[in-house]
Amino acid sequence: MGKYKELLESSETGNWNVAAGYVRLLMQHLIELHENEKIAYFGTISLPDEFMLDDNTKNIARIKALRRYAKTLEMLIRDVKFALRKNDRPSIDKFKEEIVRVQKLIPMVEIKVTNSRERKETITIDEQKFDKFLSILINIKEQILSPMNRADLIFVGSDADWDPIEYKKQIMHRLSTQG
Repeated sequence: MGKYKELLESSETGNWNVAAGYVRLLMQHLIELHENEKIAYFGTISLPDEFMLDDNTKNIARIKALRRYAKTLEMLIRDVKFALRKNDRPSIDKFKEEIVRVQKLIPMVEIKVTNSRERKETITIDEQKFDKFLSILINIKEQILSPMNRADLIFVGSDADWDPIEYKKQIMHRLSTQG
C-alpha cells in the first residue's frame, strides 16, 4: 500500500492541471507572448536596456517581436485546438485565419530609409499599422484564454462539493479492500 500512498501524494497538485509537460509547453507559449508583447511596445524587455540601445535596433527588435508574437500565437492555437470543446473550435479557426492575414501584412510596418552617403540603412515603423496589427493579435490572445481555461488547460475546474481528502480516503479504502 506504500506505493499507492506515494502515488496519490505525488499527484496532488491543488488547482493546477497535472499534465505537466503539455501544460508547460502551453505556459511557455503564453510567457513568450508576454515577453514579445513587451518587446513590441518598447524594443526591449527591460527598462535599463531601453537606454542602452539605439532607436534603429529597438525598431528592428519591435518588428521581430511582432512577427514572433504572431507565430507563437499561431503555434499556441495549433497546440490547444484538439483539446478545446467542440463549440469553441470554430472561433479558434477564425482566429488562426486572422493571424495568417496579419502575418502577411506585417512587412508593411517596416520603413527602410537608406543614407547613401553614409551607406547606412535606418528602420522606422509605421506606428499606426504596427499598433493595429499588435492590437489584433493581443485581442486574439485574450479571447483564446477563456476556451483554454474551459478545457482545463490553464486551471483545472473545481467542484465546490468535491473534497479531495475524502476522495483520497475513498481511493485508499478501495485499494486496501479490493487490491
